Amino acid sequence: MNSVFVGIDLGGTNIKVGCFDSELNLLCKVSVATEADMGPAVVVERMTEAIISLVKDAGFKPEDIKAAGIGTPGPADYRKGIIINSTNMPTFKNVPGSTRKADPPTSRLKI
Repeated sequence: MNSVFVGIDLGGTNIKVGCFDSELNLLCKVSVATEADMGPAVVVERMTEAIISLVKDAGFKPEDIKAAGIGTPGPADYRKGIIINSTNMPTFKNVPGSTRKADPPTSRLKI
C-alpha cells in the first residue's frame, strides 16, 4: 500500500494543504479561500474537499492517507478533535474538526 501524508494550515483567509510522500518530500500543494464568514461547517467541508482533491492529483486515493497534521489559529483540543476558539475566525468556538458524514476513508480526516 502506498502512503501519503497531508499537512493543513487552516487560516482565516486561506486553507493551505500539502501532500507528502513517506520521506516527507512535498508532492503537491494547494491553497483555497477559507470563506470563514460562511461558518465552520463550510470551512471544514472546504478543507476536506481540498485534501481529497489534492491527494487524488498526487496519484493517491483517500484511503492511502496515513496521517494528517493541522495547524489552527488559536487553541484546539486535539484529543476531542475540536477548535476551542479561533483567534481570527470568531464563529469558531468548540467546533468539531469533522462535520461531514463521509465515506470511511475521508471520515478519518479530523482535527
